[in-house]
Amino acid sequence: MIDVATLKKSAVEEIRVALTRYAGRASVDIRSWVAYRTTGTIGPTKSGVRVPIEQLRELRAALDEAERAAVAEGMLDALDA
Repeated sequence: MIDVATLKKSAVEEIRVALTRYAGRASVDIRSWVAYRTTGTIGPTKSGVRVPIEQLRELRAALDEAERAAVAEGMLDALDA
């Protein structure tokens, strides 16, 4: 697994983006990780999605479109170019 990014969601939860291989197939894994109360260690949950690496550019285009729509709807501030 190659960790790409971590986004803090709350004091006990984060979203991790990673490149993985499972059964010989490469993919992008976007998953929620939580701190376990009993041990304090952080581990993955079942909440997430694994996208085949061949669809990475399509996923990025979809996220770009989601950003444009969020800006248009006033849900997100536009970035200055």
